[in-house]
Amino acid sequence: MFRFLDGVLAKFAERELQLHVRLEALQSQRDNLAKQRISTADTVEVADAESLHERRLRATQRNKTLLKELEVSAAKLRSRTCYCPTDSQLAGLLKRYCDHVSRSVADTGMQHQQQQVCWLGPPLDYSFRGLRAVEELSARGPRRGRRGYRRAPTGHYRCQALRLNNNAIASVQGLFSVARLVLEKPGQLTWLDLSFNQLSSLPDDLCHFLGLKILYLHGNRLSELSQALRVLSRLPQLYSLTLHGNPVQQRPDYRAAVLAGLPALRCLDFTNVTASERSATSPR
Repeated sequence: MFRFLDGVLAKFAERELQLHVRLEALQSQRDNLAKQRISTADTVEVADAESLHERRLRATQRNKTLLKELEVSAAKLRSRTCYCPTDSQLAGLLKRYCDHVSRSVADTGMQHQQQQVCWLGPPLDYSFRGLRAVEELSARGPRRGRRGYRRAPTGHYRCQALRLNNNAIASVQGLFSVARLVLEKPGQLTWLDLSFNQLSSLPDDLCHFLGLKILYLHGNRLSELSQALRVLSRLPQLYSLTLHGNPVQQRPDYRAAVLAGLPALRCLDFTNVTASERSATSPR
């Protein structure tokens, strides 16, 4: 796009230079005509004053007519060679430039995301491993999947998703410390599956996963909704959560209470949050 604009500007500058050369030639021709008129008037004999006056009038009229024709020709030449865009044309050109920049930025972001996806591996799967504590992660390996896991030179796994579902884990206290021994970048974990375990509460240690966006907690033993919401509200990027299958679901206002405590949620228990629910739970 910048090369296209540079070419257009260079062409405009070249045509403007040609116009200036043409105008200087026209002005020089006009000056020569004026000089010829003056020299002719000086050589005319003063004897025939009336005839000289008439000749001067005719010469002046001819000069005016010629000058007008020269100005019209210069205007036509300027309109043909010099591009003077209107406000709407400038706005359209600016819009095209902005669209080009937006597409370039989007293409760069897409390439970065594709590189990041290629760099990351599949979810690290510890489901159905019979785990009773999170400390067992460093001793037991994950399940084998169709896609091979990616590892860093340090031996840590490169992934943004961790599956610990369908085990017998009673507490996730210290999970972040254990994740630092397993994952290369535990702070960038975006999906954590803790469903179908034996969790009765959520520790503050869970708040260290600041990049967490999706959290599955269904099928556990969570009974204190206020304590769970206090911890979950400290996850700034969380937008999808599951809590069904816990004792907290027996509350009559369960869904409304969760949405009021976590107003940034877009999906609760695999059901999208509607606009009416959001307006009903938003503070007035």
